[in-house]
Amino acid sequence: IQRNLQIRIEEHAKYLEKMFDQQNRRMNCLKKSEPE
Repeated sequence: IQRNLQIRIEEHAKYLEKMFDQQNRRMNCLKKSEPE
């Protein structure tokens, strides 16, 4: 049971990382398009 939980946590972490990366790219695009 614990091993399954570990795998699930790792998969979730990868998923969160992917989402975070996409958000970062979007923010970077917004920053680039907006002159300071």
